[in-house]
Amino acid sequence: MKRAWRASVFWTLKTLSQILLKTLFRFRAVGREHVPTKGGLIIASNHLSYVDPVLVGAAVAKRPLRYMAKSELFRVPLLRDLISVLGAFPVERSVGYEGIKAAIDMIQRGDALVLFPEGTRSRTGKLGEAKPGVGWIIYETGATVIPASIAGSERIMPVGGKMMRFFAKVEVRFGKAVRLDDLLKMEKNRDTFTLISKRVMSAIAELQ
Repeated sequence: MKRAWRASVFWTLKTLSQILLKTLFRFRAVGREHVPTKGGLIIASNHLSYVDPVLVGAAVAKRPLRYMAKSELFRVPLLRDLISVLGAFPVERSVGYEGIKAAIDMIQRGDALVLFPEGTRSRTGKLGEAKPGVGWIIYETGATVIPASIAGSERIMPVGGKMMRFFAKVEVRFGKAVRLDDLLKMEKNRDTFTLISKRVMSAIAELQ
């Protein structure tokens, strides 16, 4: 019963967010056809604003998504309940082994996980370097990786901003799956993880 209730709340919130985003931010999603509707999946996106997880979730219409969220957010009772229903799970500020292991387990169960390879929001709007942990997760799971590019979210809530700005144009664009077969055959080490992360970032850059 609890599971059914959570699912009902999730899809209600998802539909509501799609309506509000289209009304208030001229929200548009491009390339949804590239996102598989089942199976272990990683959506790798650039990161400009706190609202980015909501935007990616609204852009993917046909399946729930999971997200990493700072563990301190789960210490706020109502916020904890809300983000848990929306698919967030807690990790420490510096994503270590436990966070990576949790992500791997979820993907291997068939979940879709949103990752921001840069690890933090860009203050310039330009892509930064990816963390090797992203490559590690991809290497261990062999999951399909769909690149995503968010444009305009920094105008809704810029880094350091505390208030949302309305009526900015926002778009989420998805690309074709990143081809990684050659890298996944390489030796398991940090250098390989770094190469995987860099290729994913290149795929994100091509969408911008």
